[in-house]
Amino acid sequence: MNNILVITPIYKIIGRKDIETDTQCVHDLIKYWGDYNKIKVVIPHIRGMKQLHNFFNKELLQYYKNGYNYNLDNIDILMVESQNIYFGQFKRFKKDIKRMCGIIERNFAFSKFEPSFITVHIPSVCQEIIEQLNYSTRKKIAVLHYSDVKYAKKQKQNFITYLENNYDSVYCRSNAIYNYFKTLNLKNLESEIVYSGVPKVNTKFEINKSAETKRKKILYVGKLIKRKNLDLLIKALSKIDKNCWELNIIGKGKMFDKYQKIVNKNGLEQQVKFLGTLPKEDVLKYMKKSDIFCMPSVGETLGLVYIEAMSQGCITIGTKNEGIDGIIKNEINGYLTNPNEEDIYKLLYKIINSKSIDNISMSKNAIKTAKFYNEEDMSKIYYKLLTK
Repeated sequence: MNNILVITPIYKIIGRKDIETDTQCVHDLIKYWGDYNKIKVVIPHIRGMKQLHNFFNKELLQYYKNGYNYNLDNIDILMVESQNIYFGQFKRFKKDIKRMCGIIERNFAFSKFEPSFITVHIPSVCQEIIEQLNYSTRKKIAVLHYSDVKYAKKQKQNFITYLENNYDSVYCRSNAIYNYFKTLNLKNLESEIVYSGVPKVNTKFEINKSAETKRKKILYVGKLIKRKNLDLLIKALSKIDKNCWELNIIGKGKMFDKYQKIVNKNGLEQQVKFLGTLPKEDVLKYMKKSDIFCMPSVGETLGLVYIEAMSQGCITIGTKNEGIDGIIKNEINGYLTNPNEEDIYKLLYKIINSKSIDNISMSKNAIKTAKFYNEEDMSKIYYKLLTK
């Protein structure tokens, strides 16, 4: 049994309707450890400008002053909050960091907790807290996400020096992130990748997903935001015979009106359906019925939605040199494309007009890949890396 302290700004938060979380990937990575280790999680949460009104809510203000505690999967979790009061890049005041560290150190679940090691996800966000916490531990591990790549591009040498001076080992969440930091000659960079996984897959391949309509069913699942490049997907499909395909879009976001205008401009109202957000079980049902999953996004740490689509036998299209590159092997278990309209069009045209036997082989390989990248096994691999 080990005492493990995890510090991460991305985790599953329960009991707080005032907070939206984009991902719970770190929770999925460590939730299996609580049965045989003593785990504590600290979530440094930056409250955005939209949450500024929380200062006028007595209950939420108490969380800001004293921290927010909960237990999930036998793991004690403490969220400490910091209010962003500026537009643009946020930098915490030293006094605010001291306040947050004080909450952590006097918290009943953390005050006498001496970790065997500390693992930090997105260290660029957590570095000021790490530097001030009074934990003596023999081992500190950093796990780099795409946010760290963006930070390193602005604070290159300072960030590299920080990682080398404060951590025994540094791991990455994808091949693309690893390749970037390798070019910066980070001395304590480890070659093993900390992958996430999806729930165990029991999918059996089903032939003729499009039998009812004779159209290829294409699916997009994600936020309607610029970096996801949904506009490129819609424009690429507009060049292909409308009788050959239909596109279902699951998700919401600030770019909805723009995407709807592109659909209307190209006369695709019958082919393209915006479904909004759906429960996970319904998303998986759409994946199971779809032939192709395509999300040509950039800035992805990994992109579990790709693996989920693969688990349902979709021919899955991701972006070259992004988080999923390395899990998707081009033309074997899926496709990788450059994020531009012409390349996406050529690839979709090829798939839609390809022989069904080629698609069957790729779908079977996709399911096999998803079975390997299951969350329980990925959690075990991560634990072995930390304890080696």
